[in-house]
Order: sequence, then C-alpha cells, then structure tokens
Amino acid sequence: MEAMTPPEQGAGRVLALLALLLAWVPWLGVALALLGFFVGSRAGRPRLWLGFALGLGILFTLAFHLLPTGSLEAGDPRLDLLEERIQPAGNPREIDRLP
Repeated sequence: MEAMTPPEQGAGRVLALLALLLAWVPWLGVALALLGFFVGSRAGRPRLWLGFALGLGILFTLAFHLLPTGSLEAGDPRLDLLEERIQPAGNPREIDRLP
C-alpha cells in the first residue's frame, strides 16, 4: 500500500506552488511564501521552493514600487507623438518604418 503524505506536507506544497505562480503579483507572492513557511510541519515544507517564491515575490514587489509609472493623462506629449506615428486612416508609406 502506498504511503500517504500528511496533510501538512500537502498544504506546504500547495502554498509553494501558489506562491511561485503568483509571485509576479505585488505582495501576494510574498504573503503566500511567508504563509507557507509558517504553516505545516517543519519537515514537510518544501523550503527550497518557498525560498525561491519568496525571493521572486520580493523582487517583483520591489520592481512594482520602484519603477516609474507612465502617465495616462490627456496632455501627455508621448500620446501626441504616438498619434502622429500611428494614424489609422493615414497613408502607411508616410510613416517611417522602425528598423
């Protein structure tokens, strides 16, 4: 008969998988990885995967908070440049092709 894994070990693996899949969401991957570290028995936790998920979660959270955000206001000069560059009814030969 097969040996069944205890529920604590399964919960740790599920949390590690969720933390890895959702590491790109700011704070969610970090929270799931930390929850995985604190839930379950000490021997049953997949520490390597939880540590990797925690590192990725922290990296994506820092990138989300530290990288500058773009402006979505109507007076943004980049929007005017985009309108000049791409005109739906314009002649496609007038627009310079990107290299």
